[in-house]
Amino acid sequence: MGGVSGTTLVVFAVSVGTPIFDGPLAPFGVAGVGLLIFASLVGCCFTALFSGNPSATARAPLPSLVVLAGVAPGLSLIGDSLFMTMVAIIATSALATGICFLVIGRLRATSLLRFVPYSVSGGFLAGTGGVACLLALRMMGLEFGAWPMSRVFEPTTAIAWASGLLFGVGLFVALRRWRNALMLPGCALIGVLLCHLALYGLGVSAEDARQAGFLMSGSATNGMWPSFHASDLSDVVWSSVLANAPGILVVVFLNFLSMVLYLGGLELGSGRELNWDGEFIVAGATALAVAPGGGPASCLTVLQSLRNQMFGAHTRLTPLFTAVVLGLVLAYGSAVIGLIPTPVVGGILLCTGLSLLNDWVVRTRRRLPATEFGILLAIFVTILGFGYLEGVGIGMLAAIVLFVFRLSRLDPVISRTSVREHRSKRSRSIPDRAVLNEEGGRGVVYKLRGYVFFGTAHSLFSRLEKDLRASRSVCVLADLHQVSGVDFSAIRSMSVFVRKAHAAGWQVIISGSGDQFVRRLEEHLPPVISGWLIFEPDVDRALERCEDAVLETCRAQRQEEESRRALLERVADEMVVQLDRQEYFERILEELHDWIELRGYVTGATLSEPGKPLPGMQLLVAGQASVFDSAGGRLRQYSVGDPVDVGAAFGAFQTDVVTVADGPCRVAVLTPGARKLLEEEDAALALKLYRYLIRSAVAGSALVPPAFRRPAEDG
Repeated sequence: MGGVSGTTLVVFAVSVGTPIFDGPLAPFGVAGVGLLIFASLVGCCFTALFSGNPSATARAPLPSLVVLAGVAPGLSLIGDSLFMTMVAIIATSALATGICFLVIGRLRATSLLRFVPYSVSGGFLAGTGGVACLLALRMMGLEFGAWPMSRVFEPTTAIAWASGLLFGVGLFVALRRWRNALMLPGCALIGVLLCHLALYGLGVSAEDARQAGFLMSGSATNGMWPSFHASDLSDVVWSSVLANAPGILVVVFLNFLSMVLYLGGLELGSGRELNWDGEFIVAGATALAVAPGGGPASCLTVLQSLRNQMFGAHTRLTPLFTAVVLGLVLAYGSAVIGLIPTPVVGGILLCTGLSLLNDWVVRTRRRLPATEFGILLAIFVTILGFGYLEGVGIGMLAAIVLFVFRLSRLDPVISRTSVREHRSKRSRSIPDRAVLNEEGGRGVVYKLRGYVFFGTAHSLFSRLEKDLRASRSVCVLADLHQVSGVDFSAIRSMSVFVRKAHAAGWQVIISGSGDQFVRRLEEHLPPVISGWLIFEPDVDRALERCEDAVLETCRAQRQEEESRRALLERVADEMVVQLDRQEYFERILEELHDWIELRGYVTGATLSEPGKPLPGMQLLVAGQASVFDSAGGRLRQYSVGDPVDVGAAFGAFQTDVVTVADGPCRVAVLTPGARKLLEEEDAALALKLYRYLIRSAVAGSALVPPAFRRPAEDG
C-alpha cells in the first residue's frame, strides 16, 4: 500500500504540477513537479511520526495548487528569474500557512472551525472540480477562449486533446466501475505505453513529440531534485513576490479550508475522532519544513488515507514506505517524467475534476434541500467565473442569510400559561384562591427560549402586545431562564413593548434575566418606567408578584355589594371546610397543652436548616413560614395549622431544606420525649394527632380535603 500510495501521489504531482509550470515555465516543468513530490515526501514523514491517523498520507491541496497555476501568467519575467520568483511565491505561501496553522493549533481554536456549512464545503469542492477540468482541457490544447478556434482543430492539437479527453472519461468510468487501489497507477502506466507505441508506429521521435506538446516539457538535465540551489536565490524578484501577496493570502485561506474539510472527511470515513489541534500543529510544522525547499504546504489526504486503512495497512510504516517511493522518484525519476504524454497527465487531472463534480454536484442533488443546493451551485459558478475567494465569500454570506431566515422562523415561546394554571407556592386565603381560579387568566406567563435577536424580537413583542389587548390582561410575566442571550435589536423591541405596557396599565415582570440584561434594558427606559418594571431572579417570586397584581386589580374592580355576595357564595363551601380544619387544630392544640412548648420567631428567623439539631416537630400556631431548597428556590409556604419537620417528633432527624419565618410567628414544639410519653399515657390523643398529621400531609398547604369536615368526636 505504501508503493501504491507513492505512485498515486507521483501521478497527482505530475498531473497538477504541469499546469502550474506551463507556458514560459515549461522548461522547468520537471523541477516544478519535483517541488510537489518533495512536499508530499515531507508531509508523509511528518504524518507517519506525529499524526493521530497512523496510515495517513499528505500532499498539497488541489484548490491552492489551482490558484498557483494562475500566478505564473501574471509574472512579466523570463528564464531563471521567472522560475525562482514562482518558487519564492510557493515557499512564502507555505511559510504563511505553517505560521497560521501553528497559531490555530497552539491556541486550541479548532473547535470554532467545525461549523463550515455542508453546502459551502460542497460548493468549494465542486468549484475545485470544475477548475481542474478546465485546467486539464487547457493543458491538452482545448482552450475555449483561443482565437482563432481553428487552431483547436489542427491535427496535432486535436489528437492531443481528443486522446486526453477519451482517456480521462474512460478512467473516470473505470474507477467508478472497479474500485481497486491499483486501478489509477495501472491505467496511467497503460496510457503511457499506448501513447509511446503510437508514436513509435508513426515514426515520431520523443523530441518531436515534445516540441508538438505531446510529451511533458522540461529538460532532464535540470534534475528533479534539488530544484534549485542557494545561489539561485539571487534571481528572485521580490517586488513581484510582494505584488502577489493577495494571491498568497488566498492560497493560505484555501489551505486552511482544505484542512478543515479533509479532517472532517477523515473522521467521517474512518469513524474515528481526531485531535484537530494536534493535526493543525503537525500540518503547520510540515509547512515550515517544506518552505525552505520551495514546496507548497501539505495536508492530510482523504482517499489514500482511508484506502490504506481499508486494506489493513493502518500503521505508521505505510506513510514511511510511501515517503521512500517518493524519495526514489526524486532521485532517479527526472528522465522518466519527461517521457510522460500530456494526454495522460491531462486525462488524470480531468478524471479528478469529473470525480469531484460527480460527488458534489450530481450526487448531492438528491441529498440536499433545494435552498442549500442552490448555494452550492452559486459557489460553483462564482469560483469558475471569478475565483475561490469570491465563491467561498458568496457561499458563506448566502449560508448566513439562510441560517438567519430559518432561525427567525423558530418560535421563541415555549409555552403561554397564566396564574390560573401556574401558581406560586405562596399560601393564599380562600377568597384569593377563588379570585385566581376565576380571573387568573389575566395574569399571562410567557416562557421563552433560545437566542432572541433581530429576526424574532419584533414579531415576538408584537405578538405579546396583541395577546394582552385581546385577553384583558393586567400583568405579563416573561420567564427568561432558558434564553441564552439577546441582541441590541431585541433590547430595543422590548423597551418599546415595556413603554406601551406602562401606558396601558399592564404590569410587566421579568424573571431569570442577568444583570447585564437589566442594565441594557434600563438604558433604553426613562427612570419612571425602569423603576416601575419588576425584575425577579426566581420564577416563584415572579409568579407571586403576578398573582398580587391580578388580585389588586380584581379588588379595585369589585367594590359593589353584589360582587362581594357573589364571591362569598363561591367560596362559602371552601371556607366552611377551612373553618372546620382550624377548629379541629385548635382543639388538638388545647388537648396537647401539657405535651408541647410554645416558641416565638421574629421575621427572617430560621425555624430549621440542614446541619442544625431540631428540637422536635413544630406546629405553626400563628404567622407564616416559607421553605427553601439549597439553591434558594421557594418550595412551599406554611400557614397556621401546618406541621413543620414532622420526623423530628420521632427521634434524630436531619432536614435538607431551610424554613424561614415570613413574619413574626409562633409554633408549638412536640419533642421526641414528649411524643413518647403521649403515646404511653394518652394513646387516643396520640392517634388523633397522627390522623391530623396524615391529613395535613395529604392536603398540603393549598388544598383542604373533605376529610376535615366535622371529624368524629372519637378521633
